[in-house]
Amino acid sequence: MQQRSRWTFQAVRMDGDLGFYTIKPDQMIVLNSLLAISLIPILDKFIYPILEKVGIKTMLQRLILGGLLIVVAFVMSALVEVQIQKS
Repeated sequence: MQQRSRWTFQAVRMDGDLGFYTIKPDQMIVLNSLLAISLIPILDKFIYPILEKVGIKTMLQRLILGGLLIVVAFVMSALVEVQIQKS
C-alpha cells in the first residue's frame, strides 16, 4: 500500500499530459492495475518464449530477472524524483 501512495504523491508533482489526455494523480493506481492485467497475456505469448530462447527457462530464473527489473525501475523512479526536486 505504501508504494501506491508514494506513486500518487509523485504523480501530484508531475505533468500527466499525454497530449490527447491528462492522467490525474489518483488515476495512476488504476492505470498500474490495468497495465499489470493487460501484460499477462503479452508475457505468456511473447516474452516467455523469447526468454526461453535465450536460456531463461525456470521460474527461479524469471524471478531473478524480475527482481533485477524492479531494481532498474526503482532507480529510474529515483532519478525522476531528483529531476522533479531540482526544478
